Amino acid sequence: MNLVMTSPPACYPVGLAEVRAQLNIDTEDYDARLTGLIAAATEWVENYTGRALITRSYTGYLNWFPTGPRGYVRPYIQLEKPPLISVVDLITYDDSDNPTTYPSTQYYVDTVRTPGRIVLRRGQVWPIPLRLADGIQIDFTAGYGPNPGNVPETIRLAVQIMVGMFNEQRGDETDAPDCPPAVKALLAPYLFWPAS
Repeated sequence: MNLVMTSPPACYPVGLAEVRAQLNIDTEDYDARLTGLIAAATEWVENYTGRALITRSYTGYLNWFPTGPRGYVRPYIQLEKPPLISVVDLITYDDSDNPTTYPSTQYYVDTVRTPGRIVLRRGQVWPIPLRLADGIQIDFTAGYGPNPGNVPETIRLAVQIMVGMFNEQRGDETDAPDCPPAVKALLAPYLFWPAS
């Protein structure tokens, strides 16, 4: 799935006050730098886990509906960037680029499972997109919620530790680890890799 973020998160999963406390900084003199480090650490954690932390919207594009190992079309589409909050639209395009919205009454949005899925209801079939490239468009919302407190505390702690590592290692260390072992341990239960 080719993803485009259409609405970015409104905040980061950790705030400046939390990071200052984590780093034992008692002044606001470094807030601009710390804000950049929070952004970098958040992006690192999201890329490492494959998850969306704070609520945001995506548009995903597929060339065809997913198939199983024997070539049959699967009755579901797995969506990347868990946790899934909602699916707004499932749209197909014909060769003339005319969109058709697939009725939401014909599928179920599974937000309980990780990754979230769009699952056909019994007796329904996927529409056949005629456009060969990006003939299927899925608009969806993902993330733990709109506020930092919605994100699991272990993920928030991992972001704070990564901020500390980025603050200490300015990029000139030749033998610096890619991340502290504690971060990998904190994030292990949340790792998600999309199906290929």
